[in-house]
Amino acid sequence: MKQILIPLFIVTLFVLSGCGDQLKAEQVYDEAIMATEQLESVSFQRNQTLTAQQESFRSAMEGEIAYNPLQAYAEIQMTLLNLTESLNMEVYVTNDEWRVRPNNPGATWQVRDREGFTDQSLRNQQRCWKLSYHIIMNF
Repeated sequence: MKQILIPLFIVTLFVLSGCGDQLKAEQVYDEAIMATEQLESVSFQRNQTLTAQQESFRSAMEGEIAYNPLQAYAEIQMTLLNLTESLNMEVYVTNDEWRVRPNNPGATWQVRDREGFTDQSLRNQQRCWKLSYHIIMNF
């Protein structure tokens, strides 16, 4: 009798342990947002790899966001498809405009409208294997 009751008891405990209160995804998200809003700054890191037909695209981003005043700084490194030269860029973003400057001797800042701030900042006339740039944002 004991040989049957012990496994039955263990299975019952296992089933009941799954019946507890669990947080919904919305609750977890809301709690994370509230905890983030109480911080003075947040460091982040993002890595991504895309592989298609034996070629790959890699990007790695590291940065920090300060909330009061709102500022962000990020360093991004990318390996692009079918490209051959190395390129470094700096990006500076304000409320009204964003500026891009290749990190080459004698390069000048290119000023662009803030409304156009999208991934287009990664486009450049130079073909390159690796792209790394710094982003500084002041809002």
